[in-house]
Amino acid sequence: MKRYVLTTFFMGLLFTFLSQAQAGKTVYLSTLEGDDKASVYWCKNGQCGEGHLKLDRSTQITITGKEFQAQTTDPFDDSKTSEVFVPVNFKDGEGYLPLYLLTEKRLEAFYSDDGNSRMPAAVGKGGKKSPNTLKAATQIYDLVGECPLKDPTVMPTKLPSDNVFDAYVLGRLKKQKIPRLVNEQMKPMTTEDLVNIDSLARTIYGEMGKCFRKGLQYPIAAALVAVNRFDNKSRFKEWTKSQVKRKVASLPPLTRIVTTPEKFNVWKVYASGKVNGPLHHSLCPARAVNKPFWKTKRASQAEVDIWKNAVRIATEAVMFPSRFKARSPAMKNINFYTSGMGQYQDYMQVFPFVNDRPLEHFECIEMWKEPGRRR
Repeated sequence: MKRYVLTTFFMGLLFTFLSQAQAGKTVYLSTLEGDDKASVYWCKNGQCGEGHLKLDRSTQITITGKEFQAQTTDPFDDSKTSEVFVPVNFKDGEGYLPLYLLTEKRLEAFYSDDGNSRMPAAVGKGGKKSPNTLKAATQIYDLVGECPLKDPTVMPTKLPSDNVFDAYVLGRLKKQKIPRLVNEQMKPMTTEDLVNIDSLARTIYGEMGKCFRKGLQYPIAAALVAVNRFDNKSRFKEWTKSQVKRKVASLPPLTRIVTTPEKFNVWKVYASGKVNGPLHHSLCPARAVNKPFWKTKRASQAEVDIWKNAVRIATEAVMFPSRFKARSPAMKNINFYTSGMGQYQDYMQVFPFVNDRPLEHFECIEMWKEPGRRR
């Protein structure tokens, strides 16, 4: 226990150091992907809101004053939250940005046209290259995430007693035409791959939707836990044990794992006596700008970006698993995460990095290693 306390203390110091704002410091929007945008905020009397000006990850930013705490609206679900902001200026103006968006070093995007985590594409017979994740996800994007509800903004009050993914989503996926893609072993993409990508993307979207903007390391970490459980074949019955009926015998194992409601809460039908809000999120993600999704009739680009990145993560996890797991070798055998609990049973909290990024926002994700288990 003493070692756990000391580790937590020193990691806390590291995270504090990384999050300090200093006037005159040059910082970067490395939490964004190459095609993402961040809003510049206005702040007044302890309240901050998004303005119309957008910045991308290429923008060089200078902090101009002290950090401060302010109330704001969470852009994912419109809940009220408190965040640390800093005043900044940049080439085209000035304003305020949440501190979590900024990094001291210019870090690479997780997904880009020229590669994935500095890893070359696999090359098969005849010199044929497998596509990188970004290109593969682009071809898959329109095939996944379809909302099965008549009105995406209205969640039914009566839902099936069987597993919701099986009842609402699976049949639609099986009718899709599979794109001509190959995985890292140079094998053609299958319907099973498509089902796995859709189910994993919906799961991390519902579980981590509020935290994508703080860096893709958070949803990637959640997806790595799912992949670890899939790899641990000896515990498959444990990962998929459920009181909810499943009539589909041919369901892919990874999909069965990530859509088991007792293991991934997003697939629970009810929470606190009401229809589970995150289930609505996963059923009807924001797929296109100005089109209906779970929250409103008109999705913004920022909302679509969350789903877009969920699809990229799921595509890499399913089609290029070796590449995906190489993002965090330290997460091997980590099978549990929580959000903001502070302690989980008698498990030891661990602090892996994903690529070069810490999982420092514990309200988003905390990683736990089981006592006495190697797997």
